[in-house]
Amino acid sequence: MLHRSARLLDVPLAADAAAEIARRSRGTPRIANRLLRRVRDWAQVRGDGRLDLAAARAALEVYEVDPVGLDRLDRAVLDALCRRFGEGRSGWARSP
Repeated sequence: MLHRSARLLDVPLAADAAAEIARRSRGTPRIANRLLRRVRDWAQVRGDGRLDLAAARAALEVYEVDPVGLDRLDRAVLDALCRRFGEGRSGWARSP
């Protein structure tokens, strides 16, 4: 899917860069396409225009996407849930 998106964006995408982007997208095509565009933008402005593994890792570091695919907003939500609910339940259902 990422290779098709890269062709539509008219940018060459290395297989190892595609694998890195796919891994950090958590299996969600919408996120994968968003990350691909971010990596492309970084490679064109800061890099040499090639979408290789080094460019993918550097761009994802700049955009604060960690190795498991969580970004700054994801970590903030998880932090808020942990602070608010601790180890308790955070769903709508209440215990009797």
